[in-house]
Amino acid sequence: MKPTYFGYVRTSDKNREEESHHQRKAILDYAGKNKIKIENIYEDFGSGRNVYNLSNMKELINEAQYINGEKIILIFEASRISRTFKGWEEIKEKLIEAKINVYSINQDLHFKWDKISGSVAFEQAIFSAYTEYNQICERIRSDVDRRRAEGHAFGRAPFGMMRENNKFVVCKEEQDVVDIMKSLWKQKKTIAEIEEHMTEYDITLRGNIACKNTIRYILNKTGARKTNKSIVKRRTIQKQKSSGVDRIFGKINLNKKTKEYEVEDVIEMKFVKNGRNKKKYYLVKWAGYPSSANTWEPEENLNEDAKRYFHN
Repeated sequence: MKPTYFGYVRTSDKNREEESHHQRKAILDYAGKNKIKIENIYEDFGSGRNVYNLSNMKELINEAQYINGEKIILIFEASRISRTFKGWEEIKEKLIEAKINVYSINQDLHFKWDKISGSVAFEQAIFSAYTEYNQICERIRSDVDRRRAEGHAFGRAPFGMMRENNKFVVCKEEQDVVDIMKSLWKQKKTIAEIEEHMTEYDITLRGNIACKNTIRYILNKTGARKTNKSIVKRRTIQKQKSSGVDRIFGKINLNKKTKEYEVEDVIEMKFVKNGRNKKKYYLVKWAGYPSSANTWEPEENLNEDAKRYFHN
């Protein structure tokens, strides 16, 4: 039985038509040269950090898994299927489950689901792509930091501001909305009551309905809602240690130590499915740490005062 071939093309966004065309042409040229019939060429637009989350890659794997015989995905190079190890491990698991092989045309590298040890060169190519990705990100961050220091405005303007001559300036219409929220907050209104007020008077936030999380975010950013650190206290975590001697004899001696971290703010809440039940998690901003260090904590890690602070 002949193998079944699929093509896969990925670019970071829809504006990269030339790059997309180049990848597609390489796949079709390879198929023509080797007299291969390609069932379909799937194309995604998005980051290479987690390709399996892209819709067409999911569709490709779902379609291919029900086909008997050998299945091969043709790609231009390894970085098209993943740019990070974490993303690669996830998609590799799916490829093995569906018994799908991958071939990188430009690099002449194979990933074979049943011969993982023979796919080392393919994984090394992904490591190179990951290294290159980090270097690009670092260059972009450095350039953005430098230009910000020079007074340039980057990203979307915060609510209450607008971009003018490459700088953020006050937007009067939005600032009026912020003043309304601040005024209601000073009147001891809860976030839910502010949401009701804005819904009643049809006050929107850049065309969107004002929801609790957005109102909370704007009040935090404008400094109106400050964390009461006497209410939001600390979380305690236990670290486990085992000595080398204990490990040798197959025993683990747990020396429990506690370390305390101060909470700066409780930002958001979500429910995570746990069997038939749902468990509450809170997004916590830690004092002295950047926003990138925010973590989702189960509700038992926060005291009642902290949870009450969030819901008010």
